[in-house]
Amino acid sequence: MRLHTTDFQPSRGNDLYTVEKIGNTRERLPDGSLLCRDVPIARVGTMRYSESELLDQNGDQIGTSPDGFLTVHRDADELFRPETIRSFEGRPLTLKHPPVWVTPDTYEEYSKGHVRNVRPGESDMQGYLIADAVVMHRDAIDAIEKRGITEVSPGYDADYEPIEGAPGHYRQKNLLGNHLAIVERGRGGRSVRIGDEQGAEMAFNKKTWGQRLLSAVSSNDADGVEEAIRDGADEAPERVEPTLDRARDAETADPMAGCMAAISGLSDKLDALPALIAQAIKGTADAEGETDPNDNPLTEDEDKAEDEKAESETNDEAECMTDEGKTAPTGDAAFTFIRRSAVAGAEILSPGLKPGTMDSKARSKDKREAIDGLRRQALIGALADAKKAPVVRQIVGRRDIRAMTGDALFTAFNAATAAVKSSNRTDVFGKESRSFVESSPKAVTAADIQKMNRARFNR
Repeated sequence: MRLHTTDFQPSRGNDLYTVEKIGNTRERLPDGSLLCRDVPIARVGTMRYSESELLDQNGDQIGTSPDGFLTVHRDADELFRPETIRSFEGRPLTLKHPPVWVTPDTYEEYSKGHVRNVRPGESDMQGYLIADAVVMHRDAIDAIEKRGITEVSPGYDADYEPIEGAPGHYRQKNLLGNHLAIVERGRGGRSVRIGDEQGAEMAFNKKTWGQRLLSAVSSNDADGVEEAIRDGADEAPERVEPTLDRARDAETADPMAGCMAAISGLSDKLDALPALIAQAIKGTADAEGETDPNDNPLTEDEDKAEDEKAESETNDEAECMTDEGKTAPTGDAAFTFIRRSAVAGAEILSPGLKPGTMDSKARSKDKREAIDGLRRQALIGALADAKKAPVVRQIVGRRDIRAMTGDALFTAFNAATAAVKSSNRTDVFGKESRSFVESSPKAVTAADIQKMNRARFNR
């Protein structure tokens, strides 16, 4: 490993000591951590959110729009105000958005590094908030260097003011950072990402645009198709300017003959397209005579299976929580329904617990993990409360909350929410009223709630 020194640059402030330069913006620290310089972490402009993505602390939508999407406007004055910049300084770096806000209680579980030297972008980076990312966890380093996951997405708190005369349009105010997430696809687009993604260490691991195009087509991912085509256009060879002889020939040639010649070759080009796509899928690994030790031909199928499983579980939960005689939501609507229920329940179990950022572009598996993570943290928070712990402990017993998944977590969370809500209600009326409720034949116990949930799942 060779030593590397850098000249002082005012934008870097009190710079870090690195021992190896592995790209234009990537360097290695002595302990093996990764320093990613000049990372655009946020931008000014407009962003579109589905109504269900922007929720308040109680799980209610902040607003509505005629088409079901909210357009959020972020101005430069807001993004570059001193309070916003300082709020991101030193904030944790995470791998995907965590299900809850990163706090002293959750830092150890979700932090993979931190951001530093946050500042407004200059020159061709005008309009962006820039930072240096120090990646200190092996999983996050491998995600960047081996898997090519380089887009980032800020997690933050903000206020939203409706814009008068523009239904569904809101202006973002008082933006304060909580974390920066490394994600497969961020809302800010491909420009908000870590640079040097085509480094020597991971060049043969990166999927070609042809691979990503077919994957997106097979999964009906319209955004993915558009992105793959855009990348393919970026990789297209540059136009070769005609030589003087070609230019002279073009002037004297018959325009119609040129058109007919071009058309006559179109059929052959279309016939050759499948082979070209297959070659794109084969990628550069075979061309170099190398194989990817991490390559797994079942990876895409496994990803699809995981997403389908997450969707199925969420649809089942939505059906269980839908009143008899009503149609249960499915698909994206089911995720929205379940997440809103989880946010509302978390506020009862652990008031003040802020749910993490939910991106509509995230995979179904990631959305599912975020919902389950929120439920776990809410139960953990309730067990840390002296008044709520006895009530929740009757339901979860001695089971490890962090190890609970699927039906067990769903049942425990809903039963604990109902039990704590009932306990809070009876506390208002005092001990005598509580005794009446407990002795009433209509009182609902935790066992009753579990029995009802099992019956719904069996249905």
